[in-house]
Amino acid sequence: MPTVVSISTLKARLSAYIEIAKRGEEVIVTDRGRPVVRLSAVIGCDRLDARTRELIQTGAIRPPSKKLPADFWTDLARKILKDVPLRSS
Repeated sequence: MPTVVSISTLKARLSAYIEIAKRGEEVIVTDRGRPVVRLSAVIGCDRLDARTRELIQTGAIRPPSKKLPADFWTDLARKILKDVPLRSS
């Protein structure tokens, strides 16, 4: 489902709504409650491939809201492997 925003709110927080659009989500701009403009990313300007954008637009997946910490995968691997017994040679 696209994000809907009034013109006045868009003007006040333009950068935030541009980031939403760059992630692949559509932003619908309204004037007095009526949709007037659709804001979306230019094809190829972001790192999302076409299939990912399609899944986001249909609501099947959500774009990330923030970057993962640098040590995310290392920490996850440690948590998963902590109970795995080591083999002795």
